[in-house]
Amino acid sequence: MPEDEWEYTQSIAITRQVMEGKMYPLTLRGLEEGMSSCLNRWSGPSFHCTSGQRQG
Repeated sequence: MPEDEWEYTQSIAITRQVMEGKMYPLTLRGLEEGMSSCLNRWSGPSFHCTSGQRQG
């Protein structure tokens, strides 16, 4: 579903709320933005971006 239609679907709205608005479309650009956001937010040697868990 195109990103500009997300607000019209109840299940996506619920998911978006749970994810605190941190959702990205499954496109190459969306995947790049999502990974960039994750790396920028949690950069550092003690964090695993993919698991969301701090190490150590």
